Amino acid sequence: MVSDSSNLKQKLSEINSVISKMLDKNYEYFDDLLNISSQEYLGWVDPQKLITHYLEFSNVYEKYKLIPFRKLIVIGMGGSSLGAKVLVDNLSRDKKIEVCFVENYHPGYLQKLHDFTLDSDVMFLVCSKSGTTLETLMIFQYFYHHVEINNMFDSPGDAFIAITDKGSQLEEIAISKKFSDVVYGMKEIGGRYSVLSSFGMFPALMSGVSSDDLLSSLRNQIEKFSELEYLNQCEEIAQFILKGLLTGKNKMLISIDPEFVGFSEWIQQLIAESLGKNNKGIIPIIINNNDQHMNRNDLLFSLKKGSEFSFETITSSTQQILNVSISDSSDLIPQLFVWELVVSSLGAIMEVNPFDQPDVQSSKNETNYLIHSKQQIDILEQTISFDGLINCFQDLDKNNYVGFLYFADPSTQIVNLMNLFGEILAFKFQLPVIQALGPNYLHSLGQLFKGGPDIGTFIQFVSNDLEFDITVPSQDFSFYDLMNSQIQGDFKILDSIGRKPIVIHLGDEPEKKLQEFINKAKLI
Repeated sequence: MVSDSSNLKQKLSEINSVISKMLDKNYEYFDDLLNISSQEYLGWVDPQKLITHYLEFSNVYEKYKLIPFRKLIVIGMGGSSLGAKVLVDNLSRDKKIEVCFVENYHPGYLQKLHDFTLDSDVMFLVCSKSGTTLETLMIFQYFYHHVEINNMFDSPGDAFIAITDKGSQLEEIAISKKFSDVVYGMKEIGGRYSVLSSFGMFPALMSGVSSDDLLSSLRNQIEKFSELEYLNQCEEIAQFILKGLLTGKNKMLISIDPEFVGFSEWIQQLIAESLGKNNKGIIPIIINNNDQHMNRNDLLFSLKKGSEFSFETITSSTQQILNVSISDSSDLIPQLFVWELVVSSLGAIMEVNPFDQPDVQSSKNETNYLIHSKQQIDILEQTISFDGLINCFQDLDKNNYVGFLYFADPSTQIVNLMNLFGEILAFKFQLPVIQALGPNYLHSLGQLFKGGPDIGTFIQFVSNDLEFDITVPSQDFSFYDLMNSQIQGDFKILDSIGRKPIVIHLGDEPEKKLQEFINKAKLI
């Protein structure tokens, strides 16, 4: 719960005022309320700054329009890539350019990408707002070494463009390695609010989205937001969620039309990382089948494709549903802004800073310590069997949720099998299951798992099926070492705050073991 009921009722009446103050960039109000310097975070609500910023990085893009690259590799974690993926996968673009988002360093996955990128017609975008994101920098080092030893370019740096803030470590690397370009972000925009800045829009430009179309969409979004219809939508969504909190509903099921690729993951990260702090927050759960979850009394947000824009909330004694329909993918840009405004305003109402991620940083610190100290934590002492997992589900309160935490090659069947296993158990026990694929979840859901409401049960799935490993170039550790440090570091942090994960060992053949689990679960 956000606070006691009487306080929340009072907050409910203030939501319109808070949203207006956010749009008006009332820095003094948010400085006092959240004890922050809000001017450092609210660049995304400044239309003129966004337009000026766009014109700056679109000018950089102009020099690449005639370069005949056919493959674009976007390296980034969390907010540095999720927004770009929404734009690239949904907006109309030149499909002659093949785009691959690399958010995973599993050695098997990197080996497959090695063959895919063995051409001189490839361009890499290295995206990190802070410029210090460990996984991004290690994946970059792998591909830089790959380009260098294969003599794919006159200078290996020619294949790389950095997207980062001025003064960052990544900028220093880009300069020293003679990158083709450095595209700067706006310091006044945090990573997960950066979709309409260079972090989202420059990859879209490089993927073949028309510059004129993007600029027109950005201007159209700004104009639309002055319309009462969109402001009303923001206010109704915020009220919808707050009313849910008032009645004890702190979970929101997210059902997105499959045509709008990536929107589910983007909005899940925005909600989880912005609001999951101080034991408060909304639990955002992506679902593929509404019918499997309608026995639960949770909030439901549904985004579908229709003939025209429409918006409605349905509230009854048993259901609270928010239905949004948009006519085409170009209307996704206004929806991105709507949700940024809603979530940041909710943070102010809930009195949590929607722009930081303190528990994400704690996991980063622990990973750095483990990887450089070579220390190991034996998490297998906590291992349970399939029957133990089922007993765990049976014992959980219906207000709980379960997180499936795992690292895997995303191109294998493991991800699909984990999703199916989670869906079966969620339906059997009427408990929501959140899928958390590493390392990316550490930059999104990880904040919620550690800082949000203490109603989560976390299952870490581990295996020892790695056929080979890859040493990180210029480092004294491998990608498998990095993976182990992140798994163990996440375990240690969760354990230290009283949220110790349960561990399931999938052995040498994780796909086979998961299929066995699925077959058993169907019989329950």
